[in-house]
Amino acid sequence: MVQLAEIEFYFSGTKISTSGATATNPGGVNPAGEEPNKAIDGNTATKWLDSNILPLVIDLGSGVRRVADAFRYCTANDESGRDPLQWVVEGSNDGTSWTALHTQSTNASVTTSRFTFTQLFYFQV
Repeated sequence: MVQLAEIEFYFSGTKISTSGATATNPGGVNPAGEEPNKAIDGNTATKWLDSNILPLVIDLGSGVRRVADAFRYCTANDESGRDPLQWVVEGSNDGTSWTALHTQSTNASVTTSRFTFTQLFYFQV
């Protein structure tokens, strides 16, 4: 399983709004109340959980171009063993062509404290 309470994107140290964004988890299995939209609802007391460990897809909206250079996530309420430690963050302007922005191929150093944001992870492109 994988879970997180919130994910945030940044540009030059400023948090990017996810107002109007949508989050999906194609093929994921999410318990009621722990659906993908909980990852961007601005509330660290909620969480997204997927027992299939499939990608979380965040769509900032049609015609919206946002520039980001970093991200971080907030650990959820329980089970530090569900925290993402390895990942690939990809970006797309059209939903078809994707570019790897950050690849974490070894376990990241992530806090085991609950309801706590990680450090910023900077994109590598």
